[in-house]
Amino acid sequence: MKKEQGCLGLNEDEIAFYDALTADDIVKEFMEDEILKKIARELTTAIRNNITIDWSVRKGARAGMRRIVKRLLRKYKYPPEQAKKALVIVMKQAEKMCSNQIDFLSHKRASEGDRLYEVEEEE
Repeated sequence: MKKEQGCLGLNEDEIAFYDALTADDIVKEFMEDEILKKIARELTTAIRNNITIDWSVRKGARAGMRRIVKRLLRKYKYPPEQAKKALVIVMKQAEKMCSNQIDFLSHKRASEGDRLYEVEEEE
């Protein structure tokens, strides 16, 4: 994974989206690699900015996330025939990314919370 990060110049989350976008080999024929990297970066940023704890459960939140992904694909003229498959894979990656981020934040808050609520014993 580190080797891919170095070669592509993408972080782990961006590589996951890049892989989702290039799952269909024909996409690489239609689109330049730099455009695919740019989409992967923008997807990562957009998804991070729009994650809510229950987004993967709430239909409205999921629909909003799908709209964001579809707009980005259209913006960069991603091949329409491959867009449906890419959308499904990107949404699965987004769920994984969200789960990892929420676990990290929950753990961080819990550890910070331990310090915040320490009670000093009276002497």
